[in-house]
Amino acid sequence: VIYKSTDYGETWDNGQYLNDNENLKTSRIYCGVRLSNNDILVSTGMGVNSRIYKSFDNGSTWSTIKIEPLNDNIDVMGLGIYKDSDNKQFILAFARDVSENKGYIYKSTDNGETWSNKNYIENATYLYKGCQLSNGHIITGAYPTGQIFRSTDYGLNWSSATDTIKLNWLPVVNATIK
Repeated sequence: VIYKSTDYGETWDNGQYLNDNENLKTSRIYCGVRLSNNDILVSTGMGVNSRIYKSFDNGSTWSTIKIEPLNDNIDVMGLGIYKDSDNKQFILAFARDVSENKGYIYKSTDNGETWSNKNYIENATYLYKGCQLSNGHIITGAYPTGQIFRSTDYGLNWSSATDTIKLNWLPVVNATIK
């Protein structure tokens, strides 16, 4: 169930099922993002119930988005919106394959309608939402290894950056409050 607030969290509605009153008790809502066209994407998980949902009407109704070639064993653990060198928006989905314990990153350049560039990230069971640095590079953390991975080409290719990026701490939550 998705709960919605229109007054910055002071009050909340009664909740909305994501798709045709589908009960997602066995699933988790990992994250949500608002796109530049005001559509909303939400990722849910737990293996066979993993989905990405999209709302075209500010969260009143939801439809399922299929990431090909995702199978039923994929959890999309994070969604992030980033900008390329031309300031065009793209989305990255940070996922794990439950059956293989492998991490993958998928990319969409059309607001989540199609997905491509499935990148396997070695030694990364869990990948979480990344953050984009001022130079355009994108970094993400991997669990259980604690490694940092970096893309210098807007999510097309990824390499370990653990030895080159020195961090005293890595924030767990990346949020913007308006």
